[in-house]
Amino acid sequence: MTMASENEVARYFPSFPFFFENPEPPIKNLRMQPETRRLTWDLSGNVSDIGCFINSRLITKAVDKRYCQFRVLPSCQVTNFTVASTGDPPFSAGILYPRPEGHPEAAAQRLGCWVHDVDFLTCSWEAGRAAPGDVQYRLYRQDLKTYEEEECPRYGVDDRGTHIRCHFDDVSGLGEHVQFLVKGTGKGARIPCSDLTVELAGIGESWRGWGEGRAPRR
Repeated sequence: MTMASENEVARYFPSFPFFFENPEPPIKNLRMQPETRRLTWDLSGNVSDIGCFINSRLITKAVDKRYCQFRVLPSCQVTNFTVASTGDPPFSAGILYPRPEGHPEAAAQRLGCWVHDVDFLTCSWEAGRAAPGDVQYRLYRQDLKTYEEEECPRYGVDDRGTHIRCHFDDVSGLGEHVQFLVKGTGKGARIPCSDLTVELAGIGESWRGWGEGRAPRR
């Protein structure tokens, strides 16, 4: 994972405030380690505190000034991860993770999931506005520990035959937190995926995606 330039970060996150550049940066080689969900770096100067930000919001402080630990990493949505130190002068550096690819408006939109009828789970989404006419989407349930993926067992389609819903008949074994990915394919097109992490409040109650509201019934 390479570090993002200020111009690249500003393109996706124009409101993020950068500190002044330091000719001898105390934090170098910023990189994401997906297997451990750690943002880590090489420390080469004296700093007091180091904080880690996601899209300019402070999430956690660094462990031993060497890395930041995250519970979940985005699989699809391009996110600005930034570390900032409070030394003299202050310093910040950031990376985009995962790296952007394809047209973002070709990805599945309005992804949402909910539990109904006690033990059934349904996820729904809409085709992206910039998706090609032959687009096909597939939903996968991803294990947050092993990153293993399991494809949707039963799809619902629109009038063009495009997958827009997925039905699971048994949610009892899904665990407390689950991540869903919707991946798209189309002839001659690179389509970004969409992801949603949901938390089970209790069997028979709705799932809510982090940052999302309850999905409408369809």
